[in-house]
Amino acid sequence: MIFSFALLFKAMWTGLAGAFGAGSRHTVSQISRRRFGKFFPAGTLFINLTGALLIGIVSALFIRFHQYAIWHAPVVLGFIGGYTTFSTCMLEISALRVAGSRRRITLYIMLSAVLGPLFAYIGLLAGRYM
Repeated sequence: MIFSFALLFKAMWTGLAGAFGAGSRHTVSQISRRRFGKFFPAGTLFINLTGALLIGIVSALFIRFHQYAIWHAPVVLGFIGGYTTFSTCMLEISALRVAGSRRRITLYIMLSAVLGPLFAYIGLLAGRYM
């Protein structure tokens, strides 16, 4: 295996971007929790939907402007990967289950499963025309 400074540099930028994404997620979650309480996981839903939109836009832009593809890992895997949160979504669904909130579970799953791909698709379309 050959050591590559380029690979190390890319990994460092991806990790730094991931830290900013995770910090952004934490901030949005805290604001949402203060505003809406714990009744419904609106913060995680917002984070995952805006993350889907962002990943669509950014992916389309990297396809269009392939000369910037070196930033794909830091932006998509790092920042957006750190910002979005599938595991928190699963934990919140489980917590709603423990609380016996079947209607909220159904609403949360349906909104996530239907709107998530829709937002990513809209992002891809928007990114094509930027």
